[in-house]
Amino acid sequence: MKPVLAPPAKIPETEAYNKDMKPTDKFTFKLECGSWENCQFAPGRYRDGNLALQVFSEEEGPICTLSVNPGEKLDDDVLCVKDYSENQGAAAFLRSMGIIGECVKIIPSGWVDLKVFELTEPGKELFEGV
Repeated sequence: MKPVLAPPAKIPETEAYNKDMKPTDKFTFKLECGSWENCQFAPGRYRDGNLALQVFSEEEGPICTLSVNPGEKLDDDVLCVKDYSENQGAAAFLRSMGIIGECVKIIPSGWVDLKVFELTEPGKELFEGV
């Protein structure tokens, strides 16, 4: 029997991102588990065509994968964010960077709910040509 899950909490508002920053600029990546300097987003796609997003550091290489593939085809203007376990805080970080907007869909998956967020204009720019 699948447990009854509480309704998802609204992502907390974070301070506004630097509107002059481009999605390809370097940044400091912060999650609850740590902080890394000189990072960049590495956008891509999963085999089924859904959008994928990783963070790489110049010094340390791959840091983490911010997206998760939910097992169903999604539109190209949304991103399914892994915002649980070691990625706790990923959605708030992406919102603070101006990459994602509101949660538009929740997909139950095992013991977690996968949250699908609309991409903002800078988020769409990040995935152009991918």
